Amino acid sequence: MARKQQADDKPKSIEFRTPAMEAYVGVGYGGMTLAKAELIIKERKEKPDSWPYEMLEKAQGFIEAYNGKKMF
Repeated sequence: MARKQQADDKPKSIEFRTPAMEAYVGVGYGGMTLAKAELIIKERKEKPDSWPYEMLEKAQGFIEAYNGKKMF
């Protein structure tokens, strides 16, 4: 019985590229959303002075985490 309860206490995994993953990753990226990350990348590509470079890096990191890309 104790063994079953330990298994139930394990955190559930979150599927990549889902609204749940967007919300989960957004917490670590200061409330960023997928739409905002995509917008930052698009606008920065078209007009580099539209967003600070740090925001571009943040947006790219958000999308990599959301998609489940291995970063190392």
